[in-house]
Amino acid sequence: MRHLLISVILFAIAGAAFAQKGGPNTASPGQPARAVDVNASIATLTAALDDVSNRLSRLEGNPTAAAVAGSYSFVGLEVEVGRGCFPAECLTDITHHATQNGIAVLNADMTFVLNVNDSSAKIRVDLLGGGTNNARLVTTTTLTPSMFQASGTWSLAGKVLTLNLAGESAKTLLVAGPNLLVSALRSDDGTDHSLVLLVRQ
Repeated sequence: MRHLLISVILFAIAGAAFAQKGGPNTASPGQPARAVDVNASIATLTAALDDVSNRLSRLEGNPTAAAVAGSYSFVGLEVEVGRGCFPAECLTDITHHATQNGIAVLNADMTFVLNVNDSSAKIRVDLLGGGTNNARLVTTTTLTPSMFQASGTWSLAGKVLTLNLAGESAKTLLVAGPNLLVSALRSDDGTDHSLVLLVRQ
């Protein structure tokens, strides 16, 4: 009786899991539970639970380099706000924003290749008449899009991925999940903010 009850409970649990996983057998009212069907359902449920456990381990634990390697879509946003002075004038305020999109490939041999399109614009704000309560003149200048290419090596320590570029300071990203790398930076003076997302293709 006890074994029969356990089988019925497991079968019920399997039915709930199969609603999403797609189990091999479906129980019908009034139909006896056959051992072969119950065993097949338990095997499928066990495989589903193992899959969930593996996914949680990858999400909560430290990833391996082999799991991180692959091709990613690159999306970046940068905003800089502050005063700008040039030889001829000092502007009241300058906002520079840039968006980037492209492809980043992290190779299994710990090298990487990055190809990014950069589109940016500068917004200049002048106070007419020199007073804070006067009208503002806003001028937007769209800069010519450019292509940025880079290559180098990458390393992984815990959940921190480091990109090493020749002649530049290293760039770090957080492994936020099995398919997502994130970098969010703020300059020391608080005028420059950037966000980079790498999403596995």
